[in-house]
Amino acid sequence: MPVYFFKLYKITFYVALNCLILFCNSYNLLAQAKLGITAGYSNNILISDNSLNERNRDGYIVGINYNYLFNNLFLETNFTFISKNFRFQKFYNSEIYQQYDNNYLQLPVSLGFYFLKAQKIKISISGGGFVSYWLQSHIKGVLPNVYNSIDSLNSNGNITQYARLTEYKVKYIFSDADNRWGFGWNTGIGIHYLINRNICLALKGQYFQSITNNEKSKGNFQLYGYFKTFVIESGVLIELKHAKHFLKNGKL
Repeated sequence: MPVYFFKLYKITFYVALNCLILFCNSYNLLAQAKLGITAGYSNNILISDNSLNERNRDGYIVGINYNYLFNNLFLETNFTFISKNFRFQKFYNSEIYQQYDNNYLQLPVSLGFYFLKAQKIKISISGGGFVSYWLQSHIKGVLPNVYNSIDSLNSNGNITQYARLTEYKVKYIFSDADNRWGFGWNTGIGIHYLINRNICLALKGQYFQSITNNEKSKGNFQLYGYFKTFVIESGVLIELKHAKHFLKNGKL
């Protein structure tokens, strides 16, 4: 991920932290609210009706997480930068392919509850919806180059031409046919380990299903379809009242 995205997330984290502390402090909600940073692995596939073989591809996710607890229920959102990549191949063993590397900003909002609580460990399930915005995309692949071929003499004495394979990589140019805003639903399960009263570690598995098509029509049939994305992420969450102390002193 480019360096400027890390700088953007650092600035966004501190701005969001200060805003949430001011809001929660005014309503005396700091004891129930947590803020943290998460990062992890994504695996995405495009579901469509074209004749090519769609294959899932790996990616990553980083986010700023906000969690508000009331009793055993919690409301959660996670402002994330997520990659939703996929790949096309005519045949699964073919060297000819085309892949899309897509970057999104995504904001899910989920309602969940803790169904198992031990002394330091809590297990949760959650579900909700999300909105996403398609930031950028790059296309990479291998295609036959008809202008760069080789001749081969077969057993019948005939000459056969074979096109050499050529790699390419270009930036995708958006058009009016692209749906850059997307919506969908999500569900997940998580394990939370309490280090102390103020800090906890979290490990989550989530599934995101888009309900909006990537394209407004089948003009670009390779992008026409819906995304299914699996995510595994971990992170650390800090109670906002403790985060207020962290901002003043720089220590956890």
